[in-house]
Amino acid sequence: MTNKLQDDVRQYTRRARKMRSAPLSFKEFNTKYGTSLPLGADSEKAVATFRKSWSKQMKANGFPIQGRMYNLYKAISKETSAVVAPSLKRELIPPPASSMNASSARSLGQIMKKPRVELREDVKKAVGEVTAKPAPYTMENFKQDLNAWKAANPDSKLNKETQVVFFVPNQKVDNMEHFASKLTRNTGQKLETGGVFKMRSGVKKEINGIDTKVAAEIVASVTKGGKGPFFLPIACITGASNCKC
Repeated sequence: MTNKLQDDVRQYTRRARKMRSAPLSFKEFNTKYGTSLPLGADSEKAVATFRKSWSKQMKANGFPIQGRMYNLYKAISKETSAVVAPSLKRELIPPPASSMNASSARSLGQIMKKPRVELREDVKKAVGEVTAKPAPYTMENFKQDLNAWKAANPDSKLNKETQVVFFVPNQKVDNMEHFASKLTRNTGQKLETGGVFKMRSGVKKEINGIDTKVAAEIVASVTKGGKGPFFLPIACITGASNCKC
């Protein structure tokens, strides 16, 4: 289950991806959208780093931003959601050494054993929300998102075309036309080796991290008259051979 801070940061990040100008400050965003993003020096530092990431992605891949950016939630949650283990009370004060006998010494040894610290369930849950890794983005996830995107965009070319190859990245995308290319002879020649592809949105993307086995199967199918659409896994949403996101 997400918390209020996580929801507000997601809204901030989602809107930043769709903005052509630099992202707002937390104070400006809170005023405009009614969120409760934290204010202060640490938050301003995190926003400044996020803006640099936003600017880098904008220059590299254009608008709207698709690639992975600076993890803003992780940065500010360290400031606002620090987890502290429950404190331990001193239970007993040992008697003077001169008055201790063998029996009391054994009892004292049991008392002074370092107690086991058990985190409360709510603390464990909070730690899990911050550190849990997201599930891998699969081909099935992509196809489900594609169907939903087509339904939400009835005027898209993708609703009418079949001879299209979709480049399936390792994370969710906002615009399916940025990752779909018409399957022409020129596209087929580059499919197994990688290169610059013209997408149905009109943008050009360089994609090198291609699953060559699946690419060869697509080319063979098209050569025999096979009908699409076709789905080709790629290593990274940026098109790189090795994902460093």
